[in-house]
Amino acid sequence: MDKQAPKQRQHFKEWLEKLQQESWQLELLVTGFAIVLLIGAFDLIRDWMLHVKYLSSAIQHNFIFQILAVTALVGWMFLLLNLILHVLLRGLWISAIGLRYVSGDIDIEKLQLSKRFHNFLKKRLRTFDEYIELLERLASIVFAFTFLLVFIFISFALYLIVLDLLLQGNHFLLSQSTEYARIANIASQVFIFAYFLMGIIYFIDFITLGSIKKWQRFSRTYFPIYRFMGVITLSFLYRHLYYNLLDNSFGRKVGRILVPYMIVVLFITSLKYQTHPFFPVETMEKTTLINNYYEDQLPEKTIVLTPLISSRFISNAYLDIFIPYMPKVDDNAIQKLCPDLEAPAPTGLSTDIIVYGNKKSNEETISQQSQEVLECLSQLYRLSINDQSISSPTYYFHEHYNHGEKGLRTTIDIDSFPRGAYQLLIERQRLHKDSLLWEKYSYIPFWKE
Repeated sequence: MDKQAPKQRQHFKEWLEKLQQESWQLELLVTGFAIVLLIGAFDLIRDWMLHVKYLSSAIQHNFIFQILAVTALVGWMFLLLNLILHVLLRGLWISAIGLRYVSGDIDIEKLQLSKRFHNFLKKRLRTFDEYIELLERLASIVFAFTFLLVFIFISFALYLIVLDLLLQGNHFLLSQSTEYARIANIASQVFIFAYFLMGIIYFIDFITLGSIKKWQRFSRTYFPIYRFMGVITLSFLYRHLYYNLLDNSFGRKVGRILVPYMIVVLFITSLKYQTHPFFPVETMEKTTLINNYYEDQLPEKTIVLTPLISSRFISNAYLDIFIPYMPKVDDNAIQKLCPDLEAPAPTGLSTDIIVYGNKKSNEETISQQSQEVLECLSQLYRLSINDQSISSPTYYFHEHYNHGEKGLRTTIDIDSFPRGAYQLLIERQRLHKDSLLWEKYSYIPFWKE
C-alpha cells in the first residue's frame, strides 16, 4: 500500500491539473445555480428576518438574534453581488477568446492613430493573450474570494456572539451578592478584556495579510492567541483559501482590497436619495397617516409591533383594536403591577417530543391563570377617543393573523359617535425607576362613515 501511495498521489495531482484547466465550466455551473437559488431565497431570508425582529422585540437580550440576521442578510448580498461579478468577468473572458479566434492579437499600427495616442496605447495596452490571462485570473480569484468573504462574515459573527455570551455571564455575576460571585465577576471582566484585545490583534493580523505572524519576537505570544481565535471563528474551514490567495503577488493585491471592498459595498448599498425637502424624514404620529396602523393597509412582509385598528374608515358601529404584547417592555410593568401573578406559559426553548408534567392538571389551572393574567394586562392600557375616555373595555387574548403576533384585542361601540374624523389615543403603563408611569403609546386617526 505504501508503494502505491506515491502513484495514487501523482495520479490525483494530474487529475487536479486537468480539472484546473476546465474549472471555468464548473465555476459557471455553480455560479448559475447559486444565483438562481439566492434570488429565490430572498423571500425566505426576509421572512426569517421578520421572525427575528419579532423575537428581538420580545427578548431582553436579543443581540445574538440580531447579529445572526445581519450576517445572513449581508452574506446573501455579497454572495449575489460577487457571483454576478464573476459571471460578467467570465462572459468577458469568453467573448475575448472568441474575438481572438476571429482577429488574433491587437495591431496598433493598423489603427493609424496620432503619435500621442499611438505611444500611449502601445505603452499601456497588454497583448491580447495577456489580457485574456488577466481576465481568467480575475474571474477565478473572484469566485474563491466570494466564498472567503462569506466565511469571514460568519467568523466575525461568531466572535461577537461569544463576546455577548461573556458579557451576559458577567451581568449575571453582577446580580449575585455572594463573595464567590464577586471574585468570579472580577475574573470574568479580566477575561472579557483579554478576549476583546485578542480579537483586535487577530483582526489586525488578518487585514494586514499576516504581518504579526512575521514578527519573530511576538510570535511566541501570538501563537496561542492565533490558535484560540482560530477555534472561536472556525477559520480552519477557509484557512487554505486565505493562504493560497496570499502566496502570490496577484493574490496579495486582491487581499489588500478585501476590507476596503467590503466597506465600499456596504456604503453604496446603504445610500438613499432624498427628493422631497418639505416632507419630514421622521414621520410624526399626529400629522402622518401610517399604514401599519390599519389592518386592511398593513404592508406585506411586516411585523405588528404597534397597536392597530381594522381600517381607516369605519362603516359599522364597532371599532376593533389590537394591541401587541411586548414582553421586552411590558413584563417589567406587569411584575410591578401584579407581583404575585404566576405566568401560565413557559418561556425559552421547548420541544414537543418530550412532555413535562401532567398535561391534564395544567389544563385545570390554565383557565384561572389566564383570567388573572388578562385582568392584569388590561390594567396596562388606557383608551380615549378625541379626549373622551373609554371606560372598562373588554379585552381578549388574540394571535394576529399576520404572523401570529400575540396581544390583546378589544371592540369599542362607537354607534353613538356622529359621522366625522376621530383620533384614538392609547396609553400604557411603563416601569421607570421602580415606579409605574403612564405614557402616550399610540395615536391612530380614523373616520366614522
